[in-house]
Amino acid sequence: NTYVGHCTVSNSSTIHPAYGGGIFTRGNAALYGSTVAYSYANANGKNGSGGGICTLGNLKIEQGSDIHQNYAYTKTAFAKGGNAYSRGTATISSSYLGRGGAKSANSVAEGGGLFATSNATLTNSTVANNYAKGGLQGTGGGLFAYTDLSTTNSVLSGNAADTAGANAYVNGNLVARYSTFSDSHGNSGTQTPSGIQVNGASALISRSTISWNAGPGLGMEPIQPAGSELQVSLSTISGNAYGGLGLEGVATAKFYGSTIAFNRSSASGAGISLIPSANGMALTLQSTLISNN
Repeated sequence: NTYVGHCTVSNSSTIHPAYGGGIFTRGNAALYGSTVAYSYANANGKNGSGGGICTLGNLKIEQGSDIHQNYAYTKTAFAKGGNAYSRGTATISSSYLGRGGAKSANSVAEGGGLFATSNATLTNSTVANNYAKGGLQGTGGGLFAYTDLSTTNSVLSGNAADTAGANAYVNGNLVARYSTFSDSHGNSGTQTPSGIQVNGASALISRSTISWNAGPGLGMEPIQPAGSELQVSLSTISGNAYGGLGLEGVATAKFYGSTIAFNRSSASGAGISLIPSANGMALTLQSTLISNN
């Protein structure tokens, strides 16, 4: 295991294939009050993972750590985790991951700020101004969680992707409490990626804000639609440029005490776009305002 406490790692790189420009460990890694910056995983034609940090175990970034301006790059393979890559769980607490990027010139890029193969947890943290740019597709500009994502009192803002989940791409379930997902955009002016993309069976959003994203504020398309559920409570979804929510194949959608307003769309469903599965969709609206969309 690797422990980094109150240290600075910067201006480092690794090449072809490239794993962990700043820090690489085959076990778990824990960073406390540390900075990792200006590092690169430049893989050329191989996979590139973790421009700043690459761990094959679990990753913890805590106590005011600052992980910024790290990049994973490749020409023809996968680029994952510009600032940080974890093959296990990723736990981010009271820290910042920003201005990093994952770029694949001719293939797939995922997780500009963070890529986690297992569950990702953010508490009192900021993931901002990262990007995922791929020749085929770029997803999870801020972070890519291959399983579940949980956020508490955190901000994901200003991140960019090509296709979906500019702030966060969640292949599993989402729990967001007291969190903000805002101001995400595409890597070009014509791209409209969703701010958050959820492919799991459950999304719980409470006392949170989803606003001013260039695509739909939230896109949810469960891989297994049967029994899937979205629940939004005491939250605001507003000012998104391609609709507030785009729900496809979601079995149950519930909204309590929430506001969905001032979203725009050139197609239909500027507030909420509902595309049910063959079994239909159960929709509940309670003490919820849908206005000026």
